[in-house]
This record gives sequence, structure tokens and C-alpha cells, in this order.
Amino acid sequence: MEKSLVRFLVMVVAIAFCISGTTVHAQDDTLAGLLAVGGISLVSIIWMLWMGFVFLMMLVNIAGMVFWIFMIIDAAKRKYKTENDQLLWILVVVLTGWIGALIYYFMVKRKEDKLNEDNK
Repeated sequence: MEKSLVRFLVMVVAIAFCISGTTVHAQDDTLAGLLAVGGISLVSIIWMLWMGFVFLMMLVNIAGMVFWIFMIIDAAKRKYKTENDQLLWILVVVLTGWIGALIYYFMVKRKEDKLNEDNK
């Protein structure tokens, strides 16, 4: 798994170097000169923005998965009035992903944590 990640990163860097033109050797009246901003081509700027967007989406997905796992663990450990409630909430969180984790967080975890703080 680690080798494939390294290969992927090497491939991304290689593609970035191939696509990006860091200097433009053209006069300002040509198309290449018009598409250059401060010596960086428009293609390079678009590529950097796209890679930033992809990286941000990866972080959001990883954070959502971590949140989902924590809510599954919380649903499994929490004491409910009946055993069926526990099974129901575990199924809701597992089968609906991060949306179910958000529903569980606002309907059960946050409400009961607030009640526990008020009782102390």
C-alpha cells in the first residue's frame, strides 16, 4: 500500500512538471504572452487550483470517515433504554455513512452530552 502511494505521488509530480510551463518565452502580443501571469502560464495556475481542490476533497473525505468511525464507536458503547435502540442507531450510522453519523450526533450524542453536563 505504501509503495503505491509513493508511485502515485511521483506520477502526480511528474505530470505537474510536464504540464506546467513556469516561464513563457513569448512576446506580450502573442497568445502565450497573454495567457501568462507573472511568468507562470495559465495552464499551471489551473493545474495548481485543481490539485488544491483535489487535496481539499481528500481531506474532507478523510475527516468524514474518521467522524463516521467515531460515531459508530459511540453508538456501540452508549447505554440506551432498550437494546433495540442501540441496534437501530448502529445500523443507521453504518448504512447511511457520514449523513447518518451527523444525524446520530445531533439527535443522540450532543443531546445526551449536554444533559450530562447539566447534571454535573
